[in-house]
Amino acid sequence: MYQPKSVTNWCNQWWVLGVSIGFLLVHLFPFLYFKQWPVLGFDTGFYRRYLIEPFTSLPHAAVPGLDHTVILPRVFLDLIRLTGLPIDVVLYGGYVLASALLFGGIFFFVREQFGSKAAYVAVFLILFSPVYYHGYWFFLLKNVLALALFFWLLYALKRENLALAFFLTFLIPITHQSTTIFVGLFFFVAGVHAYVTKHKWRVLFGLWGITFIMYLIYHPTVAAKLAAPPTAIFLTTPEFLLMATPLLLGFLVLIRRNIGVLKKEWVLGLPLAIVLIFTLFSLPYAERFFYTGIFFLAILIAVTWQKVVIPRYLLFILFFSYLSFGFYFMLETHPLFGDEVVRELTSLEVVPQVASVVTPNYLASWVHGYTTATVYAPGVFKDAAPPASWEYYWSHQSPLYDRDFLGSYPSPLYLFVPPNEAVWFLPESDCIEQKSAYLYLYLCGD
Repeated sequence: MYQPKSVTNWCNQWWVLGVSIGFLLVHLFPFLYFKQWPVLGFDTGFYRRYLIEPFTSLPHAAVPGLDHTVILPRVFLDLIRLTGLPIDVVLYGGYVLASALLFGGIFFFVREQFGSKAAYVAVFLILFSPVYYHGYWFFLLKNVLALALFFWLLYALKRENLALAFFLTFLIPITHQSTTIFVGLFFFVAGVHAYVTKHKWRVLFGLWGITFIMYLIYHPTVAAKLAAPPTAIFLTTPEFLLMATPLLLGFLVLIRRNIGVLKKEWVLGLPLAIVLIFTLFSLPYAERFFYTGIFFLAILIAVTWQKVVIPRYLLFILFFSYLSFGFYFMLETHPLFGDEVVRELTSLEVVPQVASVVTPNYLASWVHGYTTATVYAPGVFKDAAPPASWEYYWSHQSPLYDRDFLGSYPSPLYLFVPPNEAVWFLPESDCIEQKSAYLYLYLCGD
């Protein structure tokens, strides 16, 4: 049905206002709800450690968790740091800015490919998806920046801006490893499909070639990388299925139409096929691709359902049900630990840079984010002590062994240990000097 241009513009303005408010609501929610700098996912501490290091170059020296291959995220944070803002403002503000770049790429790509209505609906579905918020809570800055580049790349391809497309492809491998693997697979399969169907396959293979060569430059030991992918679990398959339930139901209700769209639009079908195959065969990086898959699933649902005529009352029910589902998971997602631990983390500022700090593994990245000293924890940061050695130390059967074990770490040695774990981590009282409720100096070293 024809609508006057003024009516269309009015509707678009309300959509823009709505998704803008939704974006701010979702991304500021943990800060407003918990009324503090919330302790988000494990990786957050790596980025904070990078920001507390002396700024000597652009980018400056790599740190554990942000190695020499992670160039663009380090440059991104350094450029924001040049504003002179406090570290936590740079840390969290930069993350929100990266998320805005991602949603900008999603919106313009979907609008260019499928129309404005699908773009607005896709942004709404992603914003309030529990899978997206779960990823946001995990502080997946590298992933967010790499996906932002990928969606802007798809937009550039649609606009036939090949110079921009090749430039963005060059940046992805220096941003995030698993996204690089995903993008490489995407362009290789897309290139084969285009070659078979006599389409513009040279461009797609060219993009794949850049991705592949750049990956080899920064990750020359490909076999070792694939044999030992990152082990941190972002989301298990049952958790993903639960959090993605509304979108999966939306797919099943119109399954024939959705399959038809997937066959026609390879730009949606290929990413979802990659996620499905990796999940079914438990291939390396499978759970890492869940986060990527939710974007394309939401876009598919938006494209399919935009042409469905839905009674207004039912539309409101679906709208508020989806919002309620998303908000439930937002309310159930809490910081890793509370104000007490955050206050204690600031005590690490007195630890000299030449010192070592031993801490439980779940605190490791955050201890890492508040001190420039070297951090050690069971099973992380390439800790040299095998699990059996830690278990024997925790039993405290031999004070002599305890001294030898802690003496293997460079001195001066500090221990950052919550009171409820002191019985495991602290040696005999004669060997420690308490500096705060959590921080101890080891006295029996060399």
